[in-house]
Amino acid sequence: DSNTGHIVALNYSMGTTIAYDADLAAKENVFNPNDLTDYTAVAGGFSEDGKSPDFLLKNKITGEYSIYTLTSYQQAVWNDDGTAIVVPERIPSANRKINIPHTGKMLLDKAVSVFFAQNQAILYIVTADGVYGVNFATDTPEVYTTAKYKSAHGEKITKAKLFVQGAYSCYTTSWPEREELPYNSNAIIIATQNGTYDGKITIIPMQQIGTGNLDISKAKTYGGFGRILDFCPTGY
Repeated sequence: DSNTGHIVALNYSMGTTIAYDADLAAKENVFNPNDLTDYTAVAGGFSEDGKSPDFLLKNKITGEYSIYTLTSYQQAVWNDDGTAIVVPERIPSANRKINIPHTGKMLLDKAVSVFFAQNQAILYIVTADGVYGVNFATDTPEVYTTAKYKSAHGEKITKAKLFVQGAYSCYTTSWPEREELPYNSNAIIIATQNGTYDGKITIIPMQQIGTGNLDISKAKTYGGFGRILDFCPTGY
């Protein structure tokens, strides 16, 4: 929340939204989730282990970017007869802060889309001419300044997202279990334009997980669109 300078975790329960705000604990000499007044959010996700929140924030004064990570939420565990809690609830708290170097800032400043991969410490930065990335597995991030994918001559990338299978894009217990597709969270989707009314959608699977690499040989492109304003994966 850029107005309050707080990272706020929202839990939906029984038709009401519960906000964990001041409960998000700081980590000494790293950062305080409740003292980020000069920052605005650029992207967020659950990347490194699929459960721990990651945020890309931009300092509104300096223009610099940093990745802030939290520990994962732990639901309380009760004993078999439901009379006592054996593992207490654990609210997320501050974990890591990774400053993006200047080479990454130059890409971020001209990005059309920015998103985290899932289950890996990769931040994708997409500009009009290509897909780049930042590996933040360590506190010294590696910026991939060589494009993982380049747009074709005459085309410009207008938007890109992580491919998340429809049934896996939200949490629910009301649907029957769905078979997970191989590309779920393992591919990216790119929209390109060649002129105002010649739009295409391209799906590119990842390879060598943890590197940000894309398997261009298996990319699938779908044409015949006009001007693409937005898109989202659907289906089960």
